[in-house]
Amino acid sequence: MCRAEAHQLYLRKPIFDSLGVQLFVVLHEDIESEVKDFWPRYWGGVVVHDRGRDFYKALGGGKLLKENFISGFLLNPRALSNYKRSKSMNIEYNFKGEGEIKGGLFIIGSGKSGIAYQFIERNFGDWAPLAEVIEICTQMQKELAKKLNLQVPEQYLYPNQDSVVVWNTTSLPQVPVIDFSKLLSEDATELEKLDHASKEWGFFQLINHGVDHSLVENVKIGVLEFLSLPFEEKKKFWQTTDDMEGFGQLFVVSENQKLEWSDLFFTTTLPFYARNPRIFPNIPQPLRFYIFFSLHLCALAVGNCFAILVPK
Repeated sequence: MCRAEAHQLYLRKPIFDSLGVQLFVVLHEDIESEVKDFWPRYWGGVVVHDRGRDFYKALGGGKLLKENFISGFLLNPRALSNYKRSKSMNIEYNFKGEGEIKGGLFIIGSGKSGIAYQFIERNFGDWAPLAEVIEICTQMQKELAKKLNLQVPEQYLYPNQDSVVVWNTTSLPQVPVIDFSKLLSEDATELEKLDHASKEWGFFQLINHGVDHSLVENVKIGVLEFLSLPFEEKKKFWQTTDDMEGFGQLFVVSENQKLEWSDLFFTTTLPFYARNPRIFPNIPQPLRFYIFFSLHLCALAVGNCFAILVPK
């Protein structure tokens, strides 16, 4: 899977969330600079390093699918066309590391149902058809509900909902990227970009922030493990009638109100005195430590920003 395909898939994450589908990206090598370029700019979800390249071998029926750079890229019109498509989307190709292994996509069914869909990158830069991927996931959800004889509660039914539309995001503006190292050096252009992003977007991607890559990865792994806790363990963190922190949904004001298909986990981390004694102390280690450490880094970063932005 190339950066462009990963980016397009992740843009549809709300659709996959509503279908109960988890998204993972599998890397066949761990080059720190490339991972930093890829996550979270093109993919904001879970990234897994496949040390044995078993995922890639499974795509090839037990062996890696490889093609050399000259025949597979330079002399392949389809691959060159894919490259130009990515360039038109302002997405840079990755030319570092092992570049001959081809990727693909698996959709895995629930339980022991196995592989429901497989796409193989025949030409470098090929994408799995997004509409087809979403349709497969939709059918899987329907079949699972039918098999289990599930009755969807009325609050989760949206009878007049429009059909899924897969947008062409090629021409859409890109999320602003702010270089923290330039902010620290009081770069006027970067300060203007920060001002624009804050006023016009309300959010932005921060790069060169100095946060160690291993900390970011550990937080991601910890969050994934926390969200994967058994149901009985999650019940300890469930919302109560007088406390909206924990697993559940926010802003529910009526029994007849339509609800989201995915719950959230909400808890206050700052200021320290506002932490919920029912929730925060019970977050399992080492995730609680990583959150605590991350908050201190955030405090340092905010302090630096204020030092820059406050007029002298």
